[in-house]
Amino acid sequence: MNYLHILVTFLIVLFIYIHIQFQLSHSTEREVYVLDVPVTIPIEEIFELKQPVIMNLHDQSLIGEVTKHTLTEQFPKFDMLVYDNTREVTHAHILSSSSATTELFYDDNEGKYYTERNYGFINTIPPNSIFKGITYKHQLLEPPLCSRKTCDIMFGSNNSTTSTQYSIMYRNLFTVTKGNLHVKMLHPDMAQEHKISVKPNYTDMSFFTEGKIDLWEGKYHETIELVVKEGETLSIPPYWLYSFRYEDETFVTCSYFNSYMTEIATFQHTLLYWITKFTRPARAVPISKKEQPTEPVNEEATKPAQVTEITEDTDENQDKPLINPTNNEQTEKITSQNITTSDVSVPEPDIELTVTANNSKETTNVNQL
Repeated sequence: MNYLHILVTFLIVLFIYIHIQFQLSHSTEREVYVLDVPVTIPIEEIFELKQPVIMNLHDQSLIGEVTKHTLTEQFPKFDMLVYDNTREVTHAHILSSSSATTELFYDDNEGKYYTERNYGFINTIPPNSIFKGITYKHQLLEPPLCSRKTCDIMFGSNNSTTSTQYSIMYRNLFTVTKGNLHVKMLHPDMAQEHKISVKPNYTDMSFFTEGKIDLWEGKYHETIELVVKEGETLSIPPYWLYSFRYEDETFVTCSYFNSYMTEIATFQHTLLYWITKFTRPARAVPISKKEQPTEPVNEEATKPAQVTEITEDTDENQDKPLINPTNNEQTEKITSQNITTSDVSVPEPDIELTVTANNSKETTNVNQL
């Protein structure tokens, strides 16, 4: 009986090990699999090749209808995450409404801004929305034993490029519904040869490269460059580095799927994500402000107010100066003693009120004439 338990345990561990190893491994193929026409090969066998795949959706009725113009018309107040590709903190972003985001992208002549990781969008729109149609088409491509799925919408200003990153999800689908999407990808083996390191950020489960690796500079000749046209769907395997470049009208809908075996293989990332979520406080990213021109300071206006003697205008003090401070005496504001100008009233006749202040103490003398 003990041998039976050992055998069953061994088979279970072997089964889990083989599947985890398959999830963490990658194919040696460095080419894109193009699926132009329907074939008899099951789609799962194509995805198990673990290489990028380009395919066409069977239903083209939604192509050209799901655009950022439709987004701003139907959901103008939806908050989107806006990224700046010149930022120092890779996961830093700001929130902006969809209408304001679209206007920002139109006015961006430098190609800096883009939006992604809008995971809550699909969950907030009604079921009969046109944006739900693309997600329904993506469900036909979800893997067996699917444990989790996430949807996203992406677009940017003209010629804007995204930061280089990769995904640990089992299946990553990107459908271009408007315009063209320019893509550059780098095989994981090439990333190791070039010593490109990826730093995970568990606040939003993102995996960006360190040192601002730009695949569009032409430094990495092993990159795969392609153009995903309107109506095509691109599948990027996990751990492949990629970066997108948008055109003015490009609009992309995305779906990410995970299987139960992938959840086990990436359990350490999931655990650190939840630990970070409950223990790490939120931090604000400082935004540099332009220096405002300084106005010249009026020295006379900054001088402390002087307190003069308040005396009754009698015949005895007509020729007497109002104040004659010495070198050791300095006048101070009466407000330090909770006395304001409104509190000082003109005394009655035949009364002289003298207020002086020294460095060490303040005295108030009231002399009856």
